[in-house]
Amino acid sequence: MAELCTGVRCEEHVLSKAEPGEIFDYTHVPGHAILHPGRQRHGARPTTSGNRMNLIIWCRSSAFRELKKYQRDFPSWCGECKRKKKERAQLSLMFTQQIMDFCTK
Repeated sequence: MAELCTGVRCEEHVLSKAEPGEIFDYTHVPGHAILHPGRQRHGARPTTSGNRMNLIIWCRSSAFRELKKYQRDFPSWCGECKRKKKERAQLSLMFTQQIMDFCTK
C-alpha cells in the first residue's frame, strides 16, 4: 500500500493541481504510522492485494482556527501561492526589461 502526498495548500488553492516536485509516494511499513499536518493533501494508491485498514486521529487547535481568521497572506506555506508569487515576479521583471529596452532605443 502506498500513501500519496501532494503538497500543502491554503483554502483558496486546496483543489489546485500538484506540481511534480510536490508529489511524494510512501510505501507503508507494517506497524509504522504516518503523521502529517492537516493541510498536507494526501491520498492512497489502490490496494492491489490484501486489505487496507486505517486509523485516523485528528488533533484540533481552536487557537489555530481563530488565528486563521486574521491571516491573509499564505505564501510562506502554500505551494500554489508561492508558485503564483514567483510567476508574478518573473512577469514583472520581464515587463520592466521590455520598458528599459524600449526607452534605450
